[in-house]
Amino acid sequence: MVRVNPKGEAVVAGRAEPGSDVTLKENGTTIGEAKADAQGQFVILPAKPITPGADELSLASRNQAGAVTQGTAPVTVLMPTQVAPAATPIAPVAPVVVLTSPTEPPRLLQPPPGPAPRVSVDVVDYDAAGHIRFGGRATPGGVVRIYIDNAPAGDARADAAGDWNLMPPQEVTPGDHSLRLDLINEADGKVLARAEQPFTRASIPAIAAQPERVIVQPRQNLWRIARSTYGQGIRYIEIVAANRGQIRDPDLIYPGQLFTLPGATPASASTSR
Repeated sequence: MVRVNPKGEAVVAGRAEPGSDVTLKENGTTIGEAKADAQGQFVILPAKPITPGADELSLASRNQAGAVTQGTAPVTVLMPTQVAPAATPIAPVAPVVVLTSPTEPPRLLQPPPGPAPRVSVDVVDYDAAGHIRFGGRATPGGVVRIYIDNAPAGDARADAAGDWNLMPPQEVTPGDHSLRLDLINEADGKVLARAEQPFTRASIPAIAAQPERVIVQPRQNLWRIARSTYGQGIRYIEIVAANRGQIRDPDLIYPGQLFTLPGATPASASTSR
C-alpha cells in the first residue's frame, strides 16, 4: 500500500519476512527503513516529503540471515509542484501513484482526483516511412478532433474499446509542435472534453540512421526509459549526454522526441518504444 498526500508526505506499508529489515528508496536513494513484525507487516513513514516530478519508489528487504530480496515491482509517484498560496484559497493538487510492473500493465494505486478524462493521447509513433501517428483513448464511439498547432489535422472515431488512431494526411515538419484533442458532440459540434500537450516531430533521416533509439511516449520519463533499456534508472544521465541537442532539462521531455540510446541493443531499445 502506498499513499501520498498533496504535501508529498507518504505512507508505505506491506509484508516481508518476519524480522527482516525493509528499505524504501526514492530514485535509488534510501528515504525510509522499518523492521517487519512477527506477522511480517511493516509501515514506513519517510522523514522527508516526496520531491516534485516523476519519482520511482522501490523496496528491498534483508532477512536475519543477510539474504536480500528486492520488491516485485516499483511504484512511480507523479508529484505535482504546488503553487504558492493565493488570496483565494486553491485546493492543493493530489499526486498520482502508479504500480509499474515490468511484466504487467501499469496499475493506478492512487488515481487523480475527480472524474477520469474522457479523451487522451497515449501513442506518438512513426511508420516505416517515417509518417507520424497518434493514438489514444476516448469515450467509446466518440469523435476525436485533432489539431496540430491549432490547425485541424483530422477526425478519428474511438472504437468499442475506446481506442482511436490517426495519421495526419498533411506533412508535420520536424521540430516542436502543440497537439490538441477535442472530444466533440456530433450533433452540434460542442466540445465535451479536451486534452492538450506538446510533442516533437523527429526528422525521417534521423529515424533511418539510428537503429538504437527510442520514441518518447506520453507520460514517459528518462528514469523509466533508462530502467527499461539498461536495467538501471540512474543511467538516464547517459541518455542526457547523448542527446544534449534535444534535452535542455531532464525533467522536460516531450512525446514524439527521438533519442539515441548509447550502448543499447536493438531488442532493449524496442522495449522502450
